[in-house]
Amino acid sequence: MPPKKLPFTVQGNDDRLHTENFFKDITLKYPIDSSKSRVKIIIVLHVLATTVYYLRALEEIGDIVAIIPKGSHKDPIILQWLRDAYPGIFTENISKEYLASSLNAVAFLKSKIKEDEKAVILDIGGYFAPALRELNQDLITRKCLLGIVEDTENGQQKYENALKQLPSVIMNYFPIYSSARVTLKRMEDFNVGKSIVNATDTLLRSEVSSMLERMQQTAVLGVGKVGEGILEELGRRRVKNVSVYDTNLERIGIASSRGFDIKHTEEGRKYLLQAADIIFCATGNKAINGNDWFSLKDNVFIASCTSKDDELDLSALKDFTPQKFKHVSVYTLPNGKKINLLAHGDGINFVYGAVIGPYIHSVQASVIAGMRLVINARRDDFHSKQIDILDDKTEKEIFEIWLKHYESAKPAPLGALALNPQTDFKQALEPSINNNNQTSFKAKTVIDAINGGHTQVKNTATSFEINNASSHTAYNSATLPAKINLKTTISSTGTGSRVEVNSNKVAQTINEHQHKKHKK
Repeated sequence: MPPKKLPFTVQGNDDRLHTENFFKDITLKYPIDSSKSRVKIIIVLHVLATTVYYLRALEEIGDIVAIIPKGSHKDPIILQWLRDAYPGIFTENISKEYLASSLNAVAFLKSKIKEDEKAVILDIGGYFAPALRELNQDLITRKCLLGIVEDTENGQQKYENALKQLPSVIMNYFPIYSSARVTLKRMEDFNVGKSIVNATDTLLRSEVSSMLERMQQTAVLGVGKVGEGILEELGRRRVKNVSVYDTNLERIGIASSRGFDIKHTEEGRKYLLQAADIIFCATGNKAINGNDWFSLKDNVFIASCTSKDDELDLSALKDFTPQKFKHVSVYTLPNGKKINLLAHGDGINFVYGAVIGPYIHSVQASVIAGMRLVINARRDDFHSKQIDILDDKTEKEIFEIWLKHYESAKPAPLGALALNPQTDFKQALEPSINNNNQTSFKAKTVIDAINGGHTQVKNTATSFEINNASSHTAYNSATLPAKINLKTTISSTGTGSRVEVNSNKVAQTINEHQHKKHKK
């Protein structure tokens, strides 16, 4: 069991009781067959603050025997917490590339479960799809594995393809459930799309001295659930000249009705690749590949909405070594043309924590409900080669429970981390004296503050910045004056709650420290 003490990013979250009670209601609503021994859980997950309560809920259902981290962007505080809370279970050395080998995948599962135990895989992104045939053929995994629950559209497509590729003489002995196409997932993905736009604009402003509004032509490749959220946020920001490509005519029709320029042919796609200053890739299936890279506009920015190995085919660029900055990889082609991969080609929203509020908990609940169906399913007559989804009744039940706990929930500001509402603001900063006898502050955390329209307070070890809609003041040496105009509210991650901060306390902290210094 994980330690009682939660990581700093969630322990002060005013939303904690809502989330704990939500998952308590979910686990009570969808109990596991008590006649069976505790199931073993192998889970793939993003290393984010939102996974903490999810894991605690899963511990009430079964024994977590393996946690496989997904993606290259990981919350460092949650990463350390997972190492401490799940020693020997949190497997940092296991990757999607490693599991792509069927022999590796089967051997890994057999190392985590005994022959007389039962297990379920909770997947994100189809990590175990390449091994589906071998999982059905190996006598131990066939006997022990109760089923798989997948969380994403990309992963569902991989399992669908794996099922189609099973020879007719090989049966599929365990159910595969997916929450990718339930309405609850649509709610989450829509907010993911919005967070992708926000993250892109933040990265452009902070690292390349640009912004979305300066782009002359914006392209969105793929208008699925995430793509819809991207278009919504681009429209809200009044980003000009947005064009959309998708082969699904229904989706294109909806985008057209909302005033966006649409393309649905290969000719139209190539035109967008050549004309766009920034491209949002939201297809989940190699939006840019092959010779596409050489037809892109010079100095184009690429924002991927998922893992780069799923969204981008970089094989054509393998002979070019990119220049890497903090969150941007710049490829220079022989003709001098530059291609900028934001977040190095990975999902850009994870650079800033992928904060979408409590919406993600509804999808996590649907995974728990799918897990219950997998565990309680009859195995003697199950040989389906179809992916199952939650029925409408179960989905409605989950949403009603979600509304009960999060009726007034709103997404947290991008990148916000939780602060303890009971913690004095001065405790969140470490004062020190620099060589010029001025008071410096080194932040222990990064926070977003809301002041009227939009004020962001950003702390790092070397800077303290205050941004709002009308001005931008940067204290690059982290040196603050005795008084700063920082007003009231700081938002906690995913809560919508507010922490009152009196700017006088900041000045008081400075004065107290200076007084102690002079006494010495």
